[in-house]
Amino acid sequence: MSTALYIFPWLSMSFTTAAGANVSMLDAGHGCINDVYHRTDLKLEVQGLAVVDPRHAFPQVYLNSQVFSAPESAPRSASILPGYPVSPPFASSSSSRHFTAMPLFGRKKSRSSSSSSSSGGTLDLAELKLGKAVGAGRSGSTFSAHWGGRHVAAKVVDLSAATKTSGERLAQELLKEFRREEEVASALRHPNVVQFLGSASAPPRYCLVFEFMEGGTLAALVRVKQKLPLDFFRLAGDMAQGMSYLHERSVMHRDLKSSNVLLDAQGAAKISDFGLSCVMELGRAADLTAETGTYGWMAPEVIRHEPYSSKADVYSFAVVLWELLARDIPFKGQTPMQTAMAVAEQRMRPALPRNTPPKIVELIEHCWNQDPTRRPDFSAIVQVLPFVKQSLSKTDFKNAGILYTV
Repeated sequence: MSTALYIFPWLSMSFTTAAGANVSMLDAGHGCINDVYHRTDLKLEVQGLAVVDPRHAFPQVYLNSQVFSAPESAPRSASILPGYPVSPPFASSSSSRHFTAMPLFGRKKSRSSSSSSSSGGTLDLAELKLGKAVGAGRSGSTFSAHWGGRHVAAKVVDLSAATKTSGERLAQELLKEFRREEEVASALRHPNVVQFLGSASAPPRYCLVFEFMEGGTLAALVRVKQKLPLDFFRLAGDMAQGMSYLHERSVMHRDLKSSNVLLDAQGAAKISDFGLSCVMELGRAADLTAETGTYGWMAPEVIRHEPYSSKADVYSFAVVLWELLARDIPFKGQTPMQTAMAVAEQRMRPALPRNTPPKIVELIEHCWNQDPTRRPDFSAIVQVLPFVKQSLSKTDFKNAGILYTV
């Protein structure tokens, strides 16, 4: 029998199971098991029956779907039943070993074909009936479109226009981004990731087709003039689930922000825009030093051109959580350079609203910690969000402008 103990040490937590091996927990998700150092911000697998003494667990321990709580005066230590091995924690203390080596792609697809479709049919630009533009960015414009009787979103890149306005170099960069997004998006399938449907090319025009998201962008929702309460925990959970899936598949987004999170007709959030994403292999995270993303959401180590890992995405996620609470643009009124200096050198963060519940503050502050090794993983964030929600009263929800749900 294998019992999973989900522990969230960045929330200042420890637990005791029974007398045996000594386990000491530290705040940042690090710890020692019988004096051997491990990362412990995901979970420990205990072989055999584990017994939790709730008097020594604070603030909460999740054991086989049961939650135990105890006063904060509980000792910061833990023990494992004697005679049973503990498997190595999932995460390494080295940022360069953050990603698993789970394969993402099979045999590389030939570029000789002018079109591809995840449904197995052919897709060419002539089959797309473009409607109005619903978005635009450096890499192209996104249109509401119809394809085969289905309402879709078509992201169109016109290299001839890019060449005329900015030169051949930008055109080649845009083509590279198109190929990257096509390759990454075509291998992903998750309820919280926008579904890729196919691609087509008729040089110098290239097109990616995705499911159409009726709810628009999260950015538009959080900045709407009529400030209705948002379902903070649903949106945060959806984003964390989608990002956890990407990281499990060794995909780093590198440009997570509210404008790259889309909403469906039911209000579910899905991660989109993989033009700046990269596929990581075990041990390669330290090779990444290029500045990538958008300054207001960019982690300090990325701004400083230091080696970075998936924890840069966790930082960006924290800024999106801030957007859900503040309903504003991070570092509004500052230039990109001022924002970069504030984050990377002065360790500044957007000011959280005064009525933000302490547990939400604590989670966000850990996610945008200056030290990336002290930020939690998305799989752990998914686990802790329900506990943060359970800790809030109806008054907390109301004061923070968060939609109250059971």
